[in-house]
Formats: sequence, structure tokens, C-alpha cells
Amino acid sequence: MDAILIACALDERRIRVNPIRFGAFFFRCLGQCRDATPSEAGRGGPSAVAELKTRQTDASVEAYLDAIDDVQRREDCRALAALIRRVTKCEPKMWGASIVGFGSYHYKYESGHEGDACLAGFSSRKAEISLYLMPGLDATQTLLAALGKHKAGKGCLYVKRLSDIDVRVLENLIRDTVAELRRRYPK
Repeated sequence: MDAILIACALDERRIRVNPIRFGAFFFRCLGQCRDATPSEAGRGGPSAVAELKTRQTDASVEAYLDAIDDVQRREDCRALAALIRRVTKCEPKMWGASIVGFGSYHYKYESGHEGDACLAGFSSRKAEISLYLMPGLDATQTLLAALGKHKAGKGCLYVKRLSDIDVRVLENLIRDTVAELRRRYPK
């Protein structure tokens, strides 16, 4: 995977990091590194401090969904919102400008990095719909094999259309993800 250029908010340095090395939380965080060399930041080393970029906002979920140009994608996102709402029993909220998230949890890593994230969420991206499932997908290989046409990343699923996948399998993946997050991070 190509390195991503990150700007440090404190001293305006720019560094390149490999997002896979940065960890599962990378897609949620902007690596604003204090006193970090590029190699330390790329490893998520002790002096790499990430500040949350994506936070829950008061923006309208309906307005976000209405703004999706492709009619089929918009309908798929509405169906996803209904599915995730039913599974999580949480109302949808915008996280940043483009993630529809459901519920939240507070995490704290041994490194001291901590923050809040949605239990499950999705975003309509240019090429596909990204589904954010935080515990990672390694433990769910059986379900992934039965899901249908998709790509998987660390904590993410990418699908072009809901018709490409078995939505019942997706529901089970979401249910397992939410159960694991609630187990790991009880309120």
C-alpha cells in the first residue's frame, strides 16, 4: 500500500507513513505527530501521537444520504442505515463529514492513545461503500467467505452494491462486531 502524506499540526512538518503500520485506527485518525521522526510515526512509535480527526457531529444524516448522486448507491446506504440501526439499536449520527455511525465507545490503548469511535458505520466513497467494523475481521473468516463480492481491509469492508452480498451475513458480521466492542469497552 502506498504511503500517505501526513502534516504535523504543531510544526508543519510533513511525513510519509504506511497506513497499515499505523494501525487499525488510522482511517479514523489524522497522524499529527509531536516530535516524531518519519520512522517513529510510521511505526506508531512512542512519540507518535494521533489526534482524532473524525468526531461525532450534529450534521444531518438525511442530508448526507440525500446528497449521494447515484440513486442505487443512495438506496443501498439507506438500507444499510436501517440495518445497522436495527442491529445496534442506536440512532445514526454523522462522524466527520462523511461517516454515518451508530452508537459509540471509548477506547484507550496501552500506548496512551484514546478516543471515541462509532460501534459500526459506513460511508459512501467514490468507488464503493466502506463499512467500518472496528474489532478487525480476522476472527470472522467463515462469515466473510459467505458474504459475497467484497474487499476487506483492517477493520473495513468495501462493497460496490448491496446486491453483490448476502445482507443476512452482513447483519451477522455487524452483530458480532458490536457485541465484541461492547465486551471490550463496557460503559
